[in-house]
Amino acid sequence: MADPVIDGNLAEVSGLAPLRCSDRVHLFPPDAPWKGPEDLSVEAWFAWNEKGLYFAARVRDDKHCVSGEQPDSVLFSFDWEGWADDGYDENCREVGLADGEGGPYAWMVQKGTEPVPLVPAPVVRRIGSETIYEAFFPWRNLKIPEPKAGKIISANFVVNDNDGSGGKFRMGFAPAAASPECL
Repeated sequence: MADPVIDGNLAEVSGLAPLRCSDRVHLFPPDAPWKGPEDLSVEAWFAWNEKGLYFAARVRDDKHCVSGEQPDSVLFSFDWEGWADDGYDENCREVGLADGEGGPYAWMVQKGTEPVPLVPAPVVRRIGSETIYEAFFPWRNLKIPEPKAGKIISANFVVNDNDGSGGKFRMGFAPAAASPECL
C-alpha cells in the first residue's frame, strides 16, 4: 500500500473488497433490538505498508452518538503473533476510534494496561446516515515491530452502536474485540 492520505474519502480502498457485516449473524448480543442494515451495518478494510497499519470503515447507522462515556465507536484488535488462543496476551493490541464531543480520537489497550491515547488522531466524518472512520498508525506507536511480507496477523473488529441511551449493541465477526474479560 502506498502512503495513505487520511481524509475520510476512502480513495485508498477503492477497488479493494471490504469485510462486510450487515445481518443478524454479526450482531452481539444476537437478540439485540436491531432493525436491519439501516440501523447498523459496516464495511471495513485493513491494509499496511512498511510505515504502519491502515484501517478504514464505512458504518451505516441511523443515529450517530458522540456524547457520553460510550459514543459510537469502532474497535479493532489484532494478535501480532497470529495465535488463535482465547483471550488476549502480550502480543495483542486493541485500538479504538471514536468521534467524541471534542473531535475524533483513538486509544490503544494492551493486556494488563489502562487505555492510552494513540496518535495520530483518526478522521471521522458523518455523511447522511454513514460514518466514515479512517486511521493510519505507525508501527512504533502500536509498539510492535514492522511486519514482513508473509507475516500472519490475526485481526478482528466490532462497531459499537449507541443510539443515545448508552451502549446498545455491537456488530462484527467475533465478540472478542470490546470484551473486557479478554484484557
